[in-house]
Amino acid sequence: MITGANGFIGSSLTNYLGKKGLTIFAVVRNKYSNADTILNHENINIIYCDFNHAEQLEYLIAD
Repeated sequence: MITGANGFIGSSLTNYLGKKGLTIFAVVRNKYSNADTILNHENINIIYCDFNHAEQLEYLIAD
């Protein structure tokens, strides 16, 4: 799980590990975040979650 996956460092790390074949849960704040910086790999799962509501994260990952 990588939080801030749409930021400069987070997106670089997400894309690097995704290219290596690791399963990634990329957490971004909302659908209007700059999530297009994350490559579209089948092993990268983008999860929209605001940590002001972190209790949702368990359910979002389970889906």
